[in-house]
Amino acid sequence: MDKTLPTSDILANFWRLFYSSEEENVRLALEIAKNIEAIDVESLLQGYKDLYKALVGEYETSFGVAEIIELNRPTLSTRDFGLRVLPESIGVLKQLEGVFLKNNNLSTLPQSIGDLIHLRDLYLYNNELTSLPESLGNLKRLEELNLEKNQLVTLPKSLGSLVNLKTLYLSSNTLHSLPESVGDLVNLKTLYLDNNALISLPESFGSLMNLKSLALEHNALLSLPKRVGNLGKLEKLWLNYNRLTSLPESVGNWTNLEVLDVAGNQLTHLPASMSSLVNLKRLTLSNNQLSDLPKNWDNLVNLEDLNLEQNQLISLPKCLGDLVNLEWLELNDNQLTSLPEHLGNLKNLRRLSLMGNPLASAEVSRIQAQLPNCEVTF
Repeated sequence: MDKTLPTSDILANFWRLFYSSEEENVRLALEIAKNIEAIDVESLLQGYKDLYKALVGEYETSFGVAEIIELNRPTLSTRDFGLRVLPESIGVLKQLEGVFLKNNNLSTLPQSIGDLIHLRDLYLYNNELTSLPESLGNLKRLEELNLEKNQLVTLPKSLGSLVNLKTLYLSSNTLHSLPESVGDLVNLKTLYLDNNALISLPESFGSLMNLKSLALEHNALLSLPKRVGNLGKLEKLWLNYNRLTSLPESVGNWTNLEVLDVAGNQLTHLPASMSSLVNLKRLTLSNNQLSDLPKNWDNLVNLEDLNLEQNQLISLPKCLGDLVNLEWLELNDNQLTSLPEHLGNLKNLRRLSLMGNPLASAEVSRIQAQLPNCEVTF
C-alpha cells in the first residue's frame, strides 16, 4: 500500500498508541506507521534502542514491543548505574512525568531534555554536571528539580521559565552567582542552595514570596538583598556559616518564621525588628561577635531553643525571662559574670549551658536554686 500524508488526527492517534503500555496498542501503532510517510519508524526505533542500551542494558535477542513498553512507563528510574551519557533520543519519551537518574556519572544533558514537556519531577542528584542546557526552561510543568551534589558553576537564564516549580535543590555545587531570572520562580516553596560559593543574591530574590524553606548555609554571603523582607511566608531559614556582618531591619517581616540559624557569621548586633518574629521556635546565633542582645524580645514567647554560644556577651537582657516556653538555652563561651533574676521565670527550661563563662561559684549556686528542674552545666 502506498504511504499517504497523514492528517493531524491520524498522527495524534499514532503517538497515543505508540506511547501506550499495552502491547496491542504498540503493535497497532507500528502497523499504522507503515502507511504514514511522515513517520520515520526506523529512526524512531533506533532512538529507542539507544535509550534502552543506555538506561536498561543490552536486550536479550531482538528489540521489540516488550522493550518499547518498558521505556513507555511514565517514570524513568536509572539509579547507581554508572550512566555517563544520556542519549539525545531521550526527547522522544514525551510521555515521561518523572525522571530519576541519581548517583550516576552524567557530565552533560542533551538539549532534547527540553522536549519532555510533561515532566513534573527531575532528579539528577549526585552526578558530575558542570552546566545545564537552556532547553531546560521548556519544562513548564516541572514541579520538583533536584540537582544536588553536582559541579554546577552557573545556571541557565531559562531556569526562570519553570514557573510551576515548587521545589529546587541545588545544594553542594560550586555556584558563585544566580541569574536574575531566579526571581521568576514565583511558585517556589522550597529552595536549597547550601554548600556553594555564593557571595551575593540577586535583588530579584525578593520576588520569591511563596518560599517557606530556604537553605543558604555554608556559602560566602556578605549581605542579603534589600527586598529579602518580602519573603513573608518563610518558615525555615538557614544562613549559618556565611560572612554576614548584619541583618536588615526588614527581617521583622518574617512573622511566620519558626527556625532561624545564623551561626558562624560575623554579626556584631541584631536588628530590633527581630521582636516581630513571634512564631520563632528555634534561634541559633552561636559563633558570632555579639556583645549584647535587643531588650525587646519579650514577644518571642514561642521560642523553645536559643543558642548564643561563642559570642562576646557580657550581660543578658531581662526580657529573656519572659520566654516562658524556652527549653534549651546555650550560653557557653561568652563573658558572662551574672545572669538576670528574671531567668528564674523559665519554668520549662530543661538545659542551661554556661561553660566557658567567668561565673563565680555563688552565682552558679543561685542559678541552680532558681531552676531546680533544669540541668545546668558550667
